[in-house]
Amino acid sequence: MVSVGIVDDHELIRLGLRSLLEQEPAMDCVLELTSAQEVLDSISKIDDTVDILLLDLSLPDSSGLSLLEKLQGRLQRTKVIILSSSPEEEFAVQAVRSGASGFLPKDFTVASLLEAVRSVMHGGIYLTPKASGYLREGTPADAATAPTRDTRELSGNELTVFRYICTGYANKEIAYEMGCSVKTVSTYKRRLMEKLGAGNLVELVRIGMEKGFVPDHS
Repeated sequence: MVSVGIVDDHELIRLGLRSLLEQEPAMDCVLELTSAQEVLDSISKIDDTVDILLLDLSLPDSSGLSLLEKLQGRLQRTKVIILSSSPEEEFAVQAVRSGASGFLPKDFTVASLLEAVRSVMHGGIYLTPKASGYLREGTPADAATAPTRDTRELSGNELTVFRYICTGYANKEIAYEMGCSVKTVSTYKRRLMEKLGAGNLVELVRIGMEKGFVPDHS
């Protein structure tokens, strides 16, 4: 069962999201909050009970991006998907760089919402094809200064693990596919983060997107 929390100050939006999620037998809405302060006051509860947090980008007391920055390092288990009516070219890349595991425009379909939750739950990053393009190639505003990483320094096994991570495989699944231990996979992941300059898994997958290792959701 995937436990989902919703952060949105509009009651009808929360009701609609909850109704959509609870049509799925494997998903359960366990928490609803209406402001950034409620989220900050409930961090322990969220991390104990919520697998995926659906976070509105525009809250009455803070922007979702500012809240994301405050949550970095404080949520150990819970993954965040940003919901926004703002343009993807402005905010999707910022959201992922700030620690979100996904970004969905508010004109999303039911199928894309459920796909996003499943993808993030399995360790992936969810973006629309347009936002994935911005993350790989940069927006018009930052394309000229987009950082590059050289994957040629990676060993064969590190490159294999990198591809599995970018496809959304969990450590246990990678270990099974490669015929090695979970501890060995963790070692490869640590080396990948060191060699590619990634501070966390989200950043590692972002680099994978830049290199074309992450498939688009179409």
